[in-house]
Amino acid sequence: MNLFTKLALLVLLTSSFVSAQAIRKPAPAKPTAKVPVVVTEVAADDWQKLTNLLSAEDWTKASASSNNWLAKLKSENDKKQLARLRYFYLFSLAGSVSQGKLPIAELEKAVNSFIGKEFILLDRNVLGDCNKSLNYLCPVTNTPKAVRVTATNKDFTLIHAFEYVDLLQEFDFKANNLKNAFVGGKLTGAEFNTAAQPVWIMRLYFDEGWVQVVEK
Repeated sequence: MNLFTKLALLVLLTSSFVSAQAIRKPAPAKPTAKVPVVVTEVAADDWQKLTNLLSAEDWTKASASSNNWLAKLKSENDKKQLARLRYFYLFSLAGSVSQGKLPIAELEKAVNSFIGKEFILLDRNVLGDCNKSLNYLCPVTNTPKAVRVTATNKDFTLIHAFEYVDLLQEFDFKANNLKNAFVGGKLTGAEFNTAAQPVWIMRLYFDEGWVQVVEK
């Protein structure tokens, strides 16, 4: 093979390599991680939709919606929506457990993730003498700085939670009898009922509690 032939062959090979490189498809771009949406407040319409799910006792959708907003709302606002969402979420999960749609271990995991966090319970009426009344803010015998609630579904067939709140200050239950109020505090612990067909799901314990009467 003479020099001219060698040079021609080299040019041909180089040209083929360049052409192959030119038509090679670029590697597909790696998918970028989704940046979670962060909000500072749950809008009134969205909040109403969530409370409607709770009222309808659609526990699966209510827990999913609550958890979705907990992921988006990273810091507390002046409406204390984070504290209220935490309670909505656990209350809904307890409902799912009662329907056999969620293992109680999943509820326990969720509760434990909120230990030390602030909660605001559902607003309820104060009752000076509760006896065996359900879904009222009740005094604790011989403990003036405490409040308890037996929180059930609307048909009173299942107790989602026995709630015990140690208060920072005494609260006058008789003076506020039948008034509507909110109770808040920090979650300190919980107990769970692992019976096959439980009549109650969990006990929740709070401290640094307070009661705020709703003024009409």
